[in-house]
Amino acid sequence: MSPQNSPSSHGHPTRFAVALYPGFQALDVFGPLDILNMLSKIRPLSLEILSTTLDPVPTLTPSSGHSTGQSVVPTRTYADGVDDIQVLLVPGGFGSRDPANVAPVVEYVRAAYPRLRYLLTVCTGSAVVATSGVLDGRRATSNKRAWKPRRRARA
Repeated sequence: MSPQNSPSSHGHPTRFAVALYPGFQALDVFGPLDILNMLSKIRPLSLEILSTTLDPVPTLTPSSGHSTGQSVVPTRTYADGVDDIQVLLVPGGFGSRDPANVAPVVEYVRAAYPRLRYLLTVCTGSAVVATSGVLDGRRATSNKRAWKPRRRARA
């Protein structure tokens, strides 16, 4: 999704960020970052890893049911007000299902969205972004297994 579509916003983005929260899905982050790593061989790029604090952010939550996971050390906090980010990535993960857990991401997305060129989500990261309100009135998809099915009314 591209919030800014003016002629001056065209060109290759170079400033990227990932919004982390406890319980993020590692693949949702490291798959896209691997592409950026390869792209950085031919084009200078910057990357910020964002979270509420600079403490390592775990892929696990107490309720995730997993016994092993990894942690990622952020480079900046949401409060740092990183204004020059062009592309923001919001991953999915078990932690995305807890509104209190992702509240800082939701607030950051809401504040950063008007300045972004692109907002990318993976899997249930779209639900996190939807909570911010920036998808209101837009069509979007998410991982259907994460939500209870709605029953259709019978005619």
